[in-house]
Amino acid sequence: MTAADVNKSDLLILERAYKAEITGQRYRGSARRIEALVAKGYLVREHGTHLGFAHEWIELTHLGRMTYCMSCPAPTEEEENSP
Repeated sequence: MTAADVNKSDLLILERAYKAEITGQRYRGSARRIEALVAKGYLVREHGTHLGFAHEWIELTHLGRMTYCMSCPAPTEEEENSP
């Protein structure tokens, strides 16, 4: 599976999950597309408890992370050489 296998709305969900991951937050979503991405192996549902409360969140799998990252355009020479 590649970035070509997911549509723009799927990439937006992967982007939100990625942003949550790199900022140390937990992504919580309930869209039908999320379930499809979980079924395809791009996302995984995680469960846990904190202070007696049950929590559920969504995390990227390695496939989801790589698919999102590979969907970004390659940097131009100017961008690579800028400080």
